[in-house]
Amino acid sequence: MSEKKYYVKSLLKQNSPSSLWLDSVGTFDYSSLRKAYTKSELENIENGDYYKRVPFGEIFETGIRTGWYHVTDDDSFDDEWINPLIELVPVEDGE
Repeated sequence: MSEKKYYVKSLLKQNSPSSLWLDSVGTFDYSSLRKAYTKSELENIENGDYYKRVPFGEIFETGIRTGWYHVTDDDSFDDEWINPLIELVPVEDGE
């Protein structure tokens, strides 16, 4: 089974009616240029500025834990962090 893919949408307010999406060169552009990424691929972009995942227990119950959640898409007990300035939009089958 392959990893689920996601489009990365910017949640920053823009002056354009169109949304900005992460493209294949790692910059935000319009939807026609967006690229789908797995969470593993996102960990390697910009040193994890968009997404991070660590084994359960590595993140201690301190202020640095803010924004970390247990992974809900597999059977691991890992924790993940998604940048609050983006939204991961699942790629529909057939896209």
